[in-house]
Amino acid sequence: MMNRPLCSWIILVLIASGQPLITAKSSDLQKIIFVYFLSRVTAFIEELLASTGCGYLALRRRIEGMHWLHTHLFFALAKDLFPKSLAGPRIGFVPTALAESKIQERHPDRRPGLVQRLRVMFLYQDLWYHVALAAFAAAVFALGLVKASNHGSLQYLLTHVLVPGAAWTSHFASLRPIVYAVAPPTMPERRELMYQDYARPRPEEKENEDHLQLHLEDESHGHTFEVWRPKAEQKLEKWDAWAFLPEVPRNVGLVFWIVLGLGLWQ
Repeated sequence: MMNRPLCSWIILVLIASGQPLITAKSSDLQKIIFVYFLSRVTAFIEELLASTGCGYLALRRRIEGMHWLHTHLFFALAKDLFPKSLAGPRIGFVPTALAESKIQERHPDRRPGLVQRLRVMFLYQDLWYHVALAAFAAAVFALGLVKASNHGSLQYLLTHVLVPGAAWTSHFASLRPIVYAVAPPTMPERRELMYQDYARPRPEEKENEDHLQLHLEDESHGHTFEVWRPKAEQKLEKWDAWAFLPEVPRNVGLVFWIVLGLGLWQ
């Protein structure tokens, strides 16, 4: 869990140094690019197949969340390595069903102003890190493109900026928390997205350590318990601007590697 942010930071610093990250010959570079092209296409096909069970947008949000959420987990684990007097309070675990935002940013009537939201998220939710990382990554990327344009060489671009495995998607995933802080979505209460249902426990058999059969009592078969399920319309994916815009740079990058890979194939 801690190696992912460390590796992404190291790669970003190496790119910012201006030194080539790949020093292979032209023929070897083509092989590296072609293998990376195959890995990108394979990963995209894998995502399409995996999204058939939960939906494409839900899967993309989960993958994108892993990119920016692992930093918070990194800080949480790092705090455990130092005394509490130095690291501050530990980050506790709160079940999602019980977690509620203190600033109520998703409620239009209770949502505080932009300055108050940013102050709380900067001080208590580590938004400063995402702003710093996104700004640094954007500066490195823009400066790298300018240098590549001055050199006028595709090889310089592939060995200095668009290096296979540079993880630009991971760096710019920090834009998601920033956009959320500036323009949080308006969401109804959790219960308004669900409907109440009643379920009856199924008779089941369990084995203890002595391999004795333990049966549920017959009296429990007649009881029901309350269950909240998502409404049918909430299971449908909605393609709006917030869902479409994050896919644009990712798909542009995928098309770039496909065109480059097919060109090397010929």
